[in-house]
Amino acid sequence: MADQEQLGEKLKKTSKFIKTAVIPCAGNGTRISPYSEILPKPLLPVGNKPLMQHTLEMLKSLNIEDVILIIGKKIDNEYYFNIMKTYFGDGERFGVNIEYVVQEKPKGIGHALSMTEERLDGCPFLMLLGDEIYARSNHDEMLQEFDANCNAVIGLKKWKDKSQIKRNYTVTFQNGFVGELYEKPTSDDLLNLKILGLGSYIFDKNIFEAIEKTPPSKRGEIEITDSINTLIKIGNKVKGFYLKGDYLNVTFPEDLKRAAKLKGYKI
Repeated sequence: MADQEQLGEKLKKTSKFIKTAVIPCAGNGTRISPYSEILPKPLLPVGNKPLMQHTLEMLKSLNIEDVILIIGKKIDNEYYFNIMKTYFGDGERFGVNIEYVVQEKPKGIGHALSMTEERLDGCPFLMLLGDEIYARSNHDEMLQEFDANCNAVIGLKKWKDKSQIKRNYTVTFQNGFVGELYEKPTSDDLLNLKILGLGSYIFDKNIFEAIEKTPPSKRGEIEITDSINTLIKIGNKVKGFYLKGDYLNVTFPEDLKRAAKLKGYKI
Protein backbone atom coordinates (compact mmCIF):
# COMPACT_ATOMS: atom_id res chain seq x y z
CA MET A 1 0.00 0.00 0.00
CA ALA A 2 2.84 2.36 0.88
CA ASP A 3 4.49 1.61 -2.48
CA GLN A 4 1.24 2.48 -4.27
CA GLU A 5 1.02 5.78 -2.40
CA GLN A 6 4.62 6.62 -3.32
CA LEU A 7 3.90 5.76 -6.95
CA GLY A 8 0.85 8.01 -6.86
CA GLU A 9 2.93 10.89 -5.53
CA LYS A 10 5.54 10.33 -8.27
CA LEU A 11 2.87 10.31 -10.95
CA LYS A 12 1.48 13.58 -9.59
CA LYS A 13 4.93 15.07 -10.09
CA THR A 14 4.95 14.58 -13.86
CA SER A 15 3.88 17.18 -16.40
CA LYS A 16 1.15 14.99 -17.88
CA PHE A 17 -0.74 15.39 -14.61
CA ILE A 18 -0.82 19.18 -14.88
CA LYS A 19 -4.40 19.76 -15.93
CA THR A 20 -5.20 22.89 -13.91
CA ALA A 21 -4.15 26.50 -14.31
CA VAL A 22 -4.56 29.34 -11.84
CA ILE A 23 -4.83 32.90 -13.15
CA PRO A 24 -4.63 35.72 -10.59
CA CYS A 25 -6.31 38.80 -12.04
CA ALA A 26 -7.60 40.54 -8.93
CA GLY A 27 -5.71 43.82 -9.33
CA ASN A 28 -7.53 47.07 -10.00
CA GLY A 29 -5.48 47.92 -13.10
CA THR A 30 -4.95 51.52 -12.02
CA ARG A 31 -1.95 52.05 -14.32
CA ILE A 32 -4.03 51.25 -17.40
CA SER A 33 -6.66 53.83 -16.44
CA PRO A 34 -8.94 55.26 -17.84
CA TYR A 35 -9.75 52.00 -19.66
CA SER A 36 -9.92 50.06 -16.39
CA GLU A 37 -12.66 52.41 -15.21
CA ILE A 38 -14.88 51.01 -17.97
CA LEU A 39 -13.91 47.34 -18.05
CA PRO A 40 -11.87 45.01 -15.86
CA LYS A 41 -8.35 44.70 -17.23
CA PRO A 42 -8.80 41.04 -18.34
CA LEU A 43 -11.68 42.17 -20.58
CA LEU A 44 -9.79 44.99 -22.30
CA PRO A 45 -9.49 44.30 -26.04
CA VAL A 46 -6.34 42.94 -27.62
CA GLY A 47 -7.29 42.86 -31.27
CA ASN A 48 -10.78 41.42 -31.51
CA LYS A 49 -10.63 39.46 -28.24
CA PRO A 50 -10.31 40.33 -24.56
CA LEU A 51 -6.84 40.01 -23.05
CA MET A 52 -7.87 37.03 -20.91
CA GLN A 53 -9.34 35.15 -23.86
CA HIS A 54 -5.91 34.94 -25.47
CA THR A 55 -4.63 33.29 -22.28
CA LEU A 56 -7.52 30.84 -22.14
CA GLU A 57 -6.92 29.84 -25.76
CA MET A 58 -3.26 29.18 -24.99
CA LEU A 59 -4.25 27.03 -22.02
CA LYS A 60 -6.62 25.05 -24.21
CA SER A 61 -3.76 24.39 -26.64
CA LEU A 62 -1.72 23.07 -23.70
CA ASN A 63 -4.48 20.57 -22.84
CA ILE A 64 -5.28 22.36 -19.60
CA GLU A 65 -8.78 21.32 -18.57
CA ASP A 66 -9.57 23.39 -15.46
CA VAL A 67 -8.93 27.07 -14.84
CA ILE A 68 -9.27 28.91 -11.54
CA LEU A 69 -9.71 32.65 -12.08
CA ILE A 70 -8.93 34.77 -9.03
CA ILE A 71 -10.83 37.98 -9.51
CA GLY A 72 -10.97 41.15 -7.43
CA LYS A 73 -13.78 43.11 -5.93
CA LYS A 74 -13.59 46.85 -6.25
CA ILE A 75 -15.08 48.65 -3.30
CA ASP A 76 -18.82 49.20 -3.81
CA ASN A 77 -18.56 47.91 -7.38
CA GLU A 78 -20.31 44.59 -8.01
CA TYR A 79 -20.03 45.29 -11.75
CA TYR A 80 -16.29 44.63 -11.85
CA PHE A 81 -16.40 40.95 -11.02
CA ASN A 82 -19.94 40.20 -12.19
CA ILE A 83 -19.07 41.19 -15.75
CA MET A 84 -16.09 38.83 -15.63
CA LYS A 85 -18.36 35.94 -14.70
CA THR A 86 -20.91 36.97 -17.31
CA TYR A 87 -18.40 37.04 -20.17
CA PHE A 88 -16.29 33.99 -19.37
CA GLY A 89 -19.05 31.94 -17.75
CA ASP A 90 -18.15 28.33 -17.00
CA GLY A 91 -15.54 28.35 -19.76
CA GLU A 92 -17.34 25.89 -22.03
CA ARG A 93 -17.14 28.08 -25.13
CA PHE A 94 -13.38 28.42 -24.58
CA GLY A 95 -12.85 24.68 -24.16
CA VAL A 96 -12.01 24.76 -20.44
CA ASN A 97 -13.82 24.55 -17.12
CA ILE A 98 -13.68 27.84 -15.21
CA GLU A 99 -14.09 28.25 -11.47
CA TYR A 100 -13.97 31.63 -9.74
CA VAL A 101 -12.34 32.72 -6.50
CA VAL A 102 -12.89 36.26 -5.23
CA GLN A 103 -10.09 38.07 -3.41
CA GLU A 104 -11.97 40.69 -1.43
CA LYS A 105 -8.94 42.91 -0.76
CA PRO A 106 -5.61 43.21 -2.62
CA LYS A 107 -3.30 41.20 -0.36
CA GLY A 108 -0.84 40.05 -3.00
CA ILE A 109 -0.53 37.20 -5.46
CA GLY A 110 0.77 34.85 -2.79
CA HIS A 111 -2.35 35.40 -0.71
CA ALA A 112 -4.56 35.04 -3.77
CA LEU A 113 -2.92 31.73 -4.65
CA SER A 114 -3.35 30.43 -1.09
CA MET A 115 -7.13 30.67 -1.58
CA THR A 116 -6.97 27.88 -4.19
CA GLU A 117 -5.22 25.21 -2.10
CA GLU A 118 -8.25 23.04 -1.35
CA ARG A 119 -9.46 23.17 -4.95
CA LEU A 120 -6.10 21.95 -6.25
CA ASP A 121 -6.18 18.88 -4.00
CA GLY A 122 -2.42 18.44 -3.81
CA CYS A 123 -1.88 18.32 -7.59
CA PRO A 124 0.77 20.35 -9.44
CA PHE A 125 -0.54 23.27 -11.47
CA LEU A 126 0.38 26.03 -13.88
CA MET A 127 -0.03 29.66 -12.84
CA LEU A 128 -0.12 32.52 -15.34
CA LEU A 129 -0.51 36.17 -14.40
CA GLY A 130 -3.62 37.68 -15.92
CA ASP A 131 -1.97 40.77 -17.40
CA GLU A 132 0.67 39.04 -19.49
CA ILE A 133 0.35 37.95 -23.09
CA TYR A 134 2.47 35.53 -25.11
CA ALA A 135 2.83 34.69 -28.79
CA ARG A 136 4.61 31.69 -30.31
CA SER A 137 5.79 30.60 -26.87
CA ASN A 138 7.00 27.16 -25.82
CA HIS A 139 4.93 26.71 -22.68
CA ASP A 140 4.44 23.10 -23.75
CA GLU A 141 8.16 22.53 -23.23
CA MET A 142 8.00 24.34 -19.90
CA LEU A 143 5.38 21.85 -18.74
CA GLN A 144 7.71 19.01 -19.72
CA GLU A 145 10.48 20.57 -17.63
CA PHE A 146 8.51 19.91 -14.44
CA ASP A 147 9.42 16.51 -13.02
CA ALA A 148 10.11 14.58 -9.82
CA ASN A 149 13.45 16.38 -9.39
CA CYS A 150 11.91 19.77 -8.65
CA ASN A 151 9.07 21.47 -6.80
CA ALA A 152 8.59 24.41 -9.13
CA VAL A 153 9.52 25.82 -12.52
CA ILE A 154 9.54 29.55 -13.24
CA GLY A 155 9.43 31.13 -16.68
CA LEU A 156 12.34 33.35 -17.68
CA LYS A 157 13.38 35.23 -20.77
CA LYS A 158 16.71 36.56 -21.98
CA TRP A 159 16.13 40.31 -22.13
CA LYS A 160 18.24 43.35 -23.01
CA ASP A 161 15.88 46.10 -21.82
CA LYS A 162 16.93 46.81 -18.24
CA SER A 163 13.92 49.05 -17.63
CA GLN A 164 11.60 46.06 -18.09
CA ILE A 165 13.70 43.90 -15.76
CA LYS A 166 13.43 46.67 -13.14
CA ARG A 167 9.63 46.37 -13.32
CA ASN A 168 9.61 42.56 -13.07
CA TYR A 169 12.10 40.37 -11.28
CA THR A 170 15.34 38.56 -12.02
CA VAL A 171 17.07 35.47 -10.65
CA THR A 172 20.44 34.00 -9.81
CA PHE A 173 21.32 30.32 -10.06
CA GLN A 174 23.06 27.90 -7.73
CA ASN A 175 24.03 24.34 -8.65
CA GLY A 176 21.75 24.36 -11.68
CA PHE A 177 18.65 25.51 -9.80
CA VAL A 178 17.26 28.96 -9.03
CA GLY A 179 19.10 30.30 -5.99
CA GLU A 180 17.18 33.51 -5.36
CA LEU A 181 14.60 35.83 -6.93
CA TYR A 182 15.00 39.61 -6.83
CA GLU A 183 11.86 41.73 -7.15
CA LYS A 184 12.30 44.98 -9.09
CA PRO A 185 16.12 44.81 -9.08
CA THR A 186 18.20 47.98 -9.33
CA SER A 187 21.84 46.89 -8.97
CA ASP A 188 23.97 46.69 -12.11
CA ASP A 189 25.19 43.23 -11.10
CA LEU A 190 21.65 41.87 -11.30
CA LEU A 191 20.51 43.90 -14.31
CA ASN A 192 23.58 42.87 -16.29
CA LEU A 193 22.46 39.24 -16.00
CA LYS A 194 19.83 40.19 -18.61
CA ILE A 195 17.36 37.69 -17.17
CA LEU A 196 13.72 38.75 -17.09
CA GLY A 197 11.43 36.92 -14.69
CA LEU A 198 7.99 36.21 -16.17
CA GLY A 199 4.57 35.50 -14.72
CA SER A 200 4.57 31.84 -15.77
CA TYR A 201 5.02 29.31 -12.98
CA ILE A 202 4.54 25.62 -12.25
CA PHE A 203 4.17 24.64 -8.59
CA ASP A 204 3.60 21.52 -6.57
CA LYS A 205 1.71 21.58 -3.28
CA ASN A 206 4.76 22.73 -1.30
CA ILE A 207 4.19 26.30 -2.45
CA PHE A 208 1.34 26.60 0.03
CA GLU A 209 3.61 25.85 2.98
CA ALA A 210 5.99 28.48 1.65
CA ILE A 211 3.19 31.05 1.31
CA GLU A 212 2.12 30.38 4.90
CA LYS A 213 5.69 31.05 6.06
CA THR A 214 6.11 34.22 3.98
CA PRO A 215 5.77 37.52 5.88
CA PRO A 216 3.97 40.46 4.23
CA SER A 217 6.07 42.88 2.22
CA LYS A 218 6.43 46.57 3.05
CA ARG A 219 3.16 47.25 1.23
CA GLY A 220 1.40 44.63 3.35
CA GLU A 221 1.05 41.97 0.66
CA ILE A 222 2.27 38.40 0.26
CA GLU A 223 4.47 38.65 -2.82
CA ILE A 224 4.83 35.53 -4.95
CA THR A 225 8.56 36.22 -5.43
CA ASP A 226 9.01 36.25 -1.65
CA SER A 227 7.06 33.00 -1.38
CA ILE A 228 9.26 31.33 -4.01
CA ASN A 229 12.34 32.47 -2.09
CA THR A 230 10.82 30.94 1.02
CA LEU A 231 10.13 27.76 -0.96
CA ILE A 232 13.84 27.57 -1.76
CA LYS A 233 14.94 28.37 1.80
CA ILE A 234 12.90 25.52 3.28
CA GLY A 235 14.62 23.01 1.03
CA ASN A 236 12.70 22.85 -2.25
CA LYS A 237 14.15 22.85 -5.76
CA VAL A 238 13.11 25.47 -8.31
CA LYS A 239 14.06 25.26 -11.97
CA GLY A 240 14.34 28.20 -14.33
CA PHE A 241 13.05 27.72 -17.87
CA TYR A 242 13.71 30.11 -20.74
CA LEU A 243 10.56 30.77 -22.74
CA LYS A 244 10.80 31.55 -26.44
CA GLY A 245 8.56 33.70 -28.61
CA ASP A 246 7.14 37.13 -27.82
CA TYR A 247 6.04 38.45 -24.45
CA LEU A 248 4.40 41.58 -23.10
CA ASN A 249 3.23 42.68 -19.69
CA VAL A 250 0.12 44.76 -20.39
CA THR A 251 0.56 47.58 -17.88
CA PHE A 252 -0.15 50.92 -19.54
CA PRO A 253 -2.81 52.09 -22.07
CA GLU A 254 -0.36 52.04 -24.97
CA ASP A 255 0.41 48.38 -24.24
CA LEU A 256 -2.97 47.32 -25.65
CA LYS A 257 -1.90 48.34 -29.15
CA ARG A 258 1.51 46.71 -28.66
CA ALA A 259 -0.18 43.50 -27.50
CA ALA A 260 -2.41 43.47 -30.58
CA LYS A 261 0.62 43.79 -32.86
CA LEU A 262 2.35 41.00 -30.93
CA LYS A 263 -0.63 38.74 -31.61
CA GLY A 264 -0.52 39.53 -35.32
CA TYR A 265 -3.30 42.09 -35.66
CA LYS A 266 -2.79 44.92 -38.14
CA ILE A 267 -3.07 48.23 -36.34
